[in-house]
Amino acid sequence: MEKKLKIKVEKFLQKADKKIKASEKLFENELYDDTLSRAYYAMFFSAEALLLIKDLSAKTHSGVLFLLNEYFVKTGEVDRNYFEMIRKSKETRENGDYDAFYEATENEAKISIENAKKFVDKIKDILEVL
Repeated sequence: MEKKLKIKVEKFLQKADKKIKASEKLFENELYDDTLSRAYYAMFFSAEALLLIKDLSAKTHSGVLFLLNEYFVKTGEVDRNYFEMIRKSKETRENGDYDAFYEATENEAKISIENAKKFVDKIKDILEVL
């Protein structure tokens, strides 16, 4: 991986790690809707890091998921289960951020952190071999 690209990828992964830490702090303070949001963004930033290695980027969240599916899931480089994690996380993040009547549960928040960690770790594993 060329140096400029490596720096960009590392920045996105650092951002993902910070979002996981933020989600854990929010969880400790029982702010479950916000926990979902930060956990999703950890996945989102790591997905963006992965897209960079194929010179891909998107202007929207849905675009990032589309590109991830097209260029990594359909090719078998990323297991569909990981794609489903980020897709579901996007959905619950939107519920927590935009639906005034939606209240994330402690269990949902806990699972969102666990999935974010798994997803980010998987992306790091993929990037490590490049």
